[in-house]
Amino acid sequence: MNSLLVIFIISSIFYFFSYPEVDNDLWGHLFFGGEILRNGELLTHNLYSYTAPDHDWINHEWLAEVVFYGIYTLLGSPGLVLLKVFLGAGIVWILNLIIRKRVQSPMVRTLTLVWAMAILSPGFNVRPQIFTYLLFTAFLFLFDRYQERGKITLYWMTPLTVLWANLHGGFIAGLGALGIFSLWASIKEYRRGT
Repeated sequence: MNSLLVIFIISSIFYFFSYPEVDNDLWGHLFFGGEILRNGELLTHNLYSYTAPDHDWINHEWLAEVVFYGIYTLLGSPGLVLLKVFLGAGIVWILNLIIRKRVQSPMVRTLTLVWAMAILSPGFNVRPQIFTYLLFTAFLFLFDRYQERGKITLYWMTPLTVLWANLHGGFIAGLGALGIFSLWASIKEYRRGT
């Protein structure tokens, strides 16, 4: 890829992923991340509900909240924006690894990546689902690499799923994608055997 296209992609990453929009839930995520770190344990009851105090609570996004709180404590709001940019850049990098084998034209690949950024950016706030965007893309990459390298690439899915399950409930989408991929791979193997 020539340097002008690389500069265009990098500037697009900053343009699309650095918008400092704040979601209302961010302050709750920061608070709960701080509570987890201060107490040294996960909260098992909702101590902050007026209508259901002491109600059992499973905080399925605890790891994302700890990450957000840690970055906010160290770097403030700019750190959270940098996190968005970093995760967005990771998604773009993985997508580029997937499409570069299929799309020979650097210009078409660049436009495809910028289009993907434009689609992602409206909902790309500092919320736990940004980890789902990244990890779902990583799953797509592993499915793609399965074609070349076989089952060994799929072993990465177990640690990624454990990480994902503690970052955001969207890991269910990854499990669904794995189910669809497994069905497709099984049908392909069956056809090859007959």
